[in-house]
Amino acid sequence: SCLCLWLAACSQDDGLTDTPSTSGPSASDTLPKDPEPGNPVTIRLSLGVTPMANEEGSTRAFTPSGPEVTDMIQTAAIFEFDVEGNHDRVLQPASYFFRDFRTDATPNGIQYLEDYTGIQVVDGPSRTLCVLVNVPKDTIDAFYTRMANEYHVSDGRLLLSWFKKWFIHFDYDDDEDQNIQGQLKSMPMMGYYIGDVYANGGTYTDIPIDLGRLASRIDVQIVNKMSKDVTKDNILYYHFGNMLRGAQAYLEEYDTYDLPELLPVGKLKVAIDDLPMGSTDMRYFYAGPQFAENAEQSINLHFSTGQEPPDYYTEGSEAHSSFGTRVPLSATMPGSDMMSYYFYQNTIYHFTFNLVDGSSKTRSIRVKDVRTRGVGSQEIDLEISNNDLQKK
Repeated sequence: SCLCLWLAACSQDDGLTDTPSTSGPSASDTLPKDPEPGNPVTIRLSLGVTPMANEEGSTRAFTPSGPEVTDMIQTAAIFEFDVEGNHDRVLQPASYFFRDFRTDATPNGIQYLEDYTGIQVVDGPSRTLCVLVNVPKDTIDAFYTRMANEYHVSDGRLLLSWFKKWFIHFDYDDDEDQNIQGQLKSMPMMGYYIGDVYANGGTYTDIPIDLGRLASRIDVQIVNKMSKDVTKDNILYYHFGNMLRGAQAYLEEYDTYDLPELLPVGKLKVAIDDLPMGSTDMRYFYAGPQFAENAEQSINLHFSTGQEPPDYYTEGSEAHSSFGTRVPLSATMPGSDMMSYYFYQNTIYHFTFNLVDGSSKTRSIRVKDVRTRGVGSQEIDLEISNNDLQKK
């Protein structure tokens, strides 16, 4: 028997009450031993990319990431662990494999891999094969070295528990164009196989694996339902807070809630200066999966109008944390009385913000109403003060 799957987006009915730790290995972890002996055998590997959950009704953003970023397999690395979770790519070279699929003919990589027999792994019972896609070889080598230095083991040795807690930073596009902020240069993905690997009279062990993206996608739609246009005279700004800048390689085990690797508040900032009455601004952003326990810890958006937020590069994150009206994002299920702030990997979340007229007594921006529209979908009315709609 075997298990071949990606790390699926879970529903709130899964019974998972704990949340994932993005911290590194703990001092109590067992040190790796020599992996169980075995012989190199050729396998027949197939890789495919699983569609994102909640893909129906997703928005189209300005200059969206195309399939060459979100759906392509540029590189693939395979880490094989024995039944006790040991791995040593020096002692057992066949327990590690890396290939770059980008060539002159396929500059963006490949869409899928079918019946690939150009790889050998170590045979044996109850093996775990973890496939990590679109993570650079230099990053992988640095992880091996960091574990060796931290645990005083030879470079090339790992435990499966260390691999599971490996926090992988997303490679964000650093272009200053606000229309592509929050986009990734490549999409890290993960899948795994648990089962026996064997040589049987010259036949191959078939290993089909569905890959899941490590990132969540947050769609943001701004709808102008006011009696005024949004123009350069009354620019609408928003920026993100509490957004993780990466994800664990293996999000199966859940620990205590932790946020050691936040994207700096204000780093992702949008300015909307041309939104006529009745029109819509649509964008999307990639974030690490996040499992907050309350609204304070959740991914949030800070809205402001009239006054430009502080410059992140000169004033840093602290100036952004208390600026504007903070709106926590929730992934609450329809009909549920429980607020959920869980954002799973390989899942799309939709947020529609309606700009509606306020009065001169309304503070700059006020949340007027919040409605759950579907799985991972919310509609939020933002009341804008008349004072902020006056020409500056």
